Amino acid sequence: MSSLTHLLEDLIQKYEVSQAALAESEQAPDISPLAIDDWPHEYEECVQVIGLCILLHRIDLLKRFVRLTDNAGYAGDDTLYEDLLCKVLPGRSDIGQWYHDVYAPLVEAIYAETKEDASNLLKKSMVLSF
Repeated sequence: MSSLTHLLEDLIQKYEVSQAALAESEQAPDISPLAIDDWPHEYEECVQVIGLCILLHRIDLLKRFVRLTDNAGYAGDDTLYEDLLCKVLPGRSDIGQWYHDVYAPLVEAIYAETKEDASNLLKKSMVLSF
């Protein structure tokens, strides 16, 4: 697990370097290294990084990563993004909209009333994402 943690630390640092270079080239100091509202594959990448930080209990790295996207204006705009973060970062937004319709079953699974409904929605989400 320590090798995975090391790779995650390296990844976060690379996002920070990428963001700094992008900010300079675009003359936009708070630009995000991932355009999560425009590109579903970049949104998925963002969710995966958030998930890894949470699973590896590296909230310090999560805060660094989220700062990059929050500062670009993504805070409070997407329910899946916020729902993942609110479990470990207090003060997140509770909203009912998201960027990409393909994630609707996943969002619905989070709010499902029964485990069976959640499971069925997760299965549907997996089918739609492949």
